[in-house]
Amino acid sequence: MVPLVVILSMTAAKDGIEDYRRASLDDQVNNSAATKLSSTSWRNPNQPLDPRNWLERLLGLGTAPGKVTRGVKRLRARERQVVGISRSTLDSSVDQTERGGRSLEDIQSVTTAESAVGSGKQDHSYPPMPSLMTLAADTYASGSAPTFSTVHASHDPGPIPTWERTLWKKLEVGDIVLLRDNDQVPADTIVLATSDADGLAYVETKNLDGETNLKLRKALKLTRWISGEEDLAPGRCQFVIDSEPPHAGLYAYNGVMRYRTRSSSDGPIEEKVEPVTINELLLRGCTLRNTNWVIGLVLFTGADTKIMLNGGDTPSKRSKIEKQTNFNVVMNFIVLLAMSIVSAVASGINSAQTDSSGWVFELSWGSGAGSAALNGLVTFGSCLIAFQNIVPISLYISIEIVKTIQAYFIAQDRDMYYAPLDTACVPKTWNISDDLGQIAYIFSDKTGTLTQNVMEFMRCSIAGVRYGEGVTEAMKGAAKRRAEATALSDEEEHDRMKALKIEMTAILERAFKNKWFRRDKLTMVSPHMARDLVAPNTPQRQAIIDFFRALAVCHTVLPDLPDEGERKLDYKAESPDEAALVAGARDAGFPFLGRSSTAVDIEVMGQPERYVPLKVLEFNSTRKRMSVIVRDPQGRLVLYCKGADSVIYERLAPGQDSIKERTREDMETFANGGLRTLCIAYRFLSEEEYLSWSVKYDAAAAATTDRDEAIDKANELIEHSLLILGATALEDKLQEGVPDAIEQLHRAGIKLWILTGDKLQTAIEIGYSCNLLKSEMEVMIISATTAEGARTQIEAGLNKIASVLGPPNVNRRFSIGAHNANRQAGSSGFAVVIDGDTLRFALDESLKPLFLSLGTQCDTVVCCRVSPAQKAQTVKLVKDGKNAMTLSIGDGANDVAMIQEANIGCGLMGLEGSQAAMSA
Repeated sequence: MVPLVVILSMTAAKDGIEDYRRASLDDQVNNSAATKLSSTSWRNPNQPLDPRNWLERLLGLGTAPGKVTRGVKRLRARERQVVGISRSTLDSSVDQTERGGRSLEDIQSVTTAESAVGSGKQDHSYPPMPSLMTLAADTYASGSAPTFSTVHASHDPGPIPTWERTLWKKLEVGDIVLLRDNDQVPADTIVLATSDADGLAYVETKNLDGETNLKLRKALKLTRWISGEEDLAPGRCQFVIDSEPPHAGLYAYNGVMRYRTRSSSDGPIEEKVEPVTINELLLRGCTLRNTNWVIGLVLFTGADTKIMLNGGDTPSKRSKIEKQTNFNVVMNFIVLLAMSIVSAVASGINSAQTDSSGWVFELSWGSGAGSAALNGLVTFGSCLIAFQNIVPISLYISIEIVKTIQAYFIAQDRDMYYAPLDTACVPKTWNISDDLGQIAYIFSDKTGTLTQNVMEFMRCSIAGVRYGEGVTEAMKGAAKRRAEATALSDEEEHDRMKALKIEMTAILERAFKNKWFRRDKLTMVSPHMARDLVAPNTPQRQAIIDFFRALAVCHTVLPDLPDEGERKLDYKAESPDEAALVAGARDAGFPFLGRSSTAVDIEVMGQPERYVPLKVLEFNSTRKRMSVIVRDPQGRLVLYCKGADSVIYERLAPGQDSIKERTREDMETFANGGLRTLCIAYRFLSEEEYLSWSVKYDAAAAATTDRDEAIDKANELIEHSLLILGATALEDKLQEGVPDAIEQLHRAGIKLWILTGDKLQTAIEIGYSCNLLKSEMEVMIISATTAEGARTQIEAGLNKIASVLGPPNVNRRFSIGAHNANRQAGSSGFAVVIDGDTLRFALDESLKPLFLSLGTQCDTVVCCRVSPAQKAQTVKLVKDGKNAMTLSIGDGANDVAMIQEANIGCGLMGLEGSQAAMSA
């Protein structure tokens, strides 16, 4: 019993430590600071007056409405101590800066509930500076879609609401919250008003979807006028929100605001309706950036928030050794029981035949005492004790000690320390570390994992002329595969690019002055383009100007304005592609300077230009394009469009065959060099066409049902008859050390599957550049539009492998199994590249065995254009079908599913956020 107690105690202690760490993190998150309207001066109509039952009210149990809990009191005391100055000092010293004509002085200072109750007058308590705010990532409160009670405008509005500090876990559906710059959003929140005069707010969503670029959110038009808590009094602000139920979709939300107002002081109450979309919603886990303040309405909390609905529970995982040990212990225990039962039966039979019992009974009860059954029972217990060493109890102790020490060494390993984030490796599950030495398959994301997710504008095609001298890693790998003698070393290539950059800069500086030019950031190096740009009165010059003008106007980028006296203009964007393109236009002499609701300011070769923005047709995964409609300085209406080549080419006007073909060839060349391509196009609109279309678009945008589909249909009516300007090519640079790491994995016999959203050809070239694919490999491309076509291509691949390696062995799980491990001499291996549409067919039950056999016989598999669900299905296919040890690694929220599906999941913290790391 003692060894068993020791084992159980150690296991309980280990589990207790892990649970304590999780609970501590939960407490830290749930007790983070938030600012909301005080419950003493404003009542949330969505919550009952007193949620306690009569017994709790009688005994004084629970939390009464308006009561300040100990946790909230500690928070306020801690913040007052940290700030270190009195309220009176704060009242006289606050100096807030203006942004867009609305300053933080418009918003009354935070008022504590205690003073409001005690004195009846406002006693100001300001929130701490942003650096003192606690981060938040969870809340225990839960709720459904809010429905607001309204107060008749003739009623007494009552006291002016005041702000108070509270805890995140105290927020409830319907609360009004105040967010400041760099605050994290405590719950899914509708934006009512912001510090920007146009109602704009910018959020960083890396904790939610893995994207590091800023996203634009807008306040509702009906509440954009709110500038302080006094405007939220029931007599001044009355509305109801009709919301859809909570769901996991990160990019979709549909709701309706019904705002009640009067046209005059004695007029009847009128109801105005405004749709609420994802563009007016701040999701929990996002961080407010570049926005002084936001007033919002809590819509969903706790388990109803989108981040929680997407997260799911981290699955419980057990190592292979633990599973085998448990099985062996069970079998040994069965043997122990069998031996004890046999001994007991033999003892009972012997006692019955000889009419004598063992000496134990003779000593206790005298000669002849005890029956045969009693003899057998005692013998059974004696044998359990005598034979107990058959069960290896001490093995558990040894394994637990080893795993604990392993976890400590992993956490202390300096080679796994990441200095930029000051983060060490965190072993979240101690009991699977021993499986790291048995990995057979690794499934990896590409963007942000193998690559840096830092885009660089490398090349472009304008009017069928190719520009750009930069050499990508994929191009270097291709030159190495072809054994080109002309391939330059890294040092020689650096010197060549430096000379070309100096030449290009000199040409541009002689022609015009660009004070925002960043030589250190210049990546699209092309003296050829510079000469064509400054050549007077040529068609190519005008084509280049139109091309870069489109890049400077067609985007949703936010300029990071420099300090006074600095000539440094950077950009923040929802997509790294957009930021790279706008930065490329800046360095070519077409900088984007800023935007408002009425103007987009750019420079064109040193001359300022102002465009009036009219509509932004946003990008989504279905459209695969974005467009803007602007009025140019000449008063013309222009539609600029950029997107995937497939969707742009479908919408081009006829009569452009020559430039279309040359641009297509250039894009193929770019893709072969591992670059990501986009097409740029435009068209002029007539006033009549725009006005007619605008009515249809506004009606679609105001629809309360099927709004997204209606907007897409409206967009189709205007995005046609385009004139192609050219194409861009961006490089996503490899992470440091990736080629060497992949080479070592190949040498260790570990097979690598890459799951990426890139185009097929781009993924192939990136594969070559990082040693994932080798020149001596036989690369089989599987791309089909039908299930039967996918079957044919997969079978052809299997036949090709069989002709070299021999027929496959029979697998015990599926009808077709892995290939013969004994490769023929000279065999250099196989690789499969499959796109997402074909993978959808391959993961069907009828094709699973064939695809599994093909993939597992290859050294490398590259899956392109895959969704998060397909990533998890692919991991599950290999894990279950081959009973193999699998490891998944990724850095974004879209990698969570495959990380949790694999035997071992590795989540990376970095530019893509922390959700993948949290799910591992």
